[in-house]
Amino acid sequence: MRDTQIIISIIKKGAGKKPDYTMKLFENGLVEYEGYENIKIIGKVKTTIKKIRFLELLADFRNLNFFSLWDDYSIIDDPNQPRTIISISIPVETGEIRTKSVTYFQKDPSIPESLKKIENKINEIVDFNKWDKSYIDKQSEIETIEEIKEIDQIKKIDKEKPIVVKEKILKEKKKLKKLSRQLKKIY
Repeated sequence: MRDTQIIISIIKKGAGKKPDYTMKLFENGLVEYEGYENIKIIGKVKTTIKKIRFLELLADFRNLNFFSLWDDYSIIDDPNQPRTIISISIPVETGEIRTKSVTYFQKDPSIPESLKKIENKINEIVDFNKWDKSYIDKQSEIETIEEIKEIDQIKKIDKEKPIVVKEKILKEKKKLKKLSRQLKKIY
C-alpha cells in the first residue's frame, strides 16, 4: 500500500472474552481488517468505504486535536482489561510520515469522551453489523481499489455489450439484405 496517503487504524487487544482485532482505513477508501479472537469475524477481510466518510472521520481527528492527546491513557496497568490503540499516519510536505497513537483501557475514567466517539465513528463507518459469511466471501475476492475500478469498467462494458452486439447484428442483416438484392438482380 502506498505510504503517501492518510491511514487511520484501530487495534483492539482483547482480554478474557473481549474482541481482538486490527483495522486500517486508507484515504482512498480501502479498509483492511483482521480478526484474531473473541469476535464474529476471524481472519482477513478487505472492503471499502466512501471517501466522504473517511474525510468526516479525518475532520473528527482534527476537531479532537488528536496530536495533542496523551500517548497513553492507561492509568491502571491491568492485563485483564481490553486495550484500544487508535493511530493516524499523515504524510507531510517534507515527505516524512507524521504518526500519532493513543492507547487506552475501555473503562479508564481519564480518557476523553471525544476519543470514545472517534472509536464509535470508525465502527459506524465500517459497519460491522452488515458483515456475514456472504459479505465476507464477496469482499475477500477484491484485492485493491484498482481491482474494484476494473470490475466497474467490466460491468459498464457488459451493460453495453448487448447493445453493441445488437447493432452489429443489424448491420450484418442490412449487408445480407443488400447482397441478397444484388444477387437477385444478377440471377
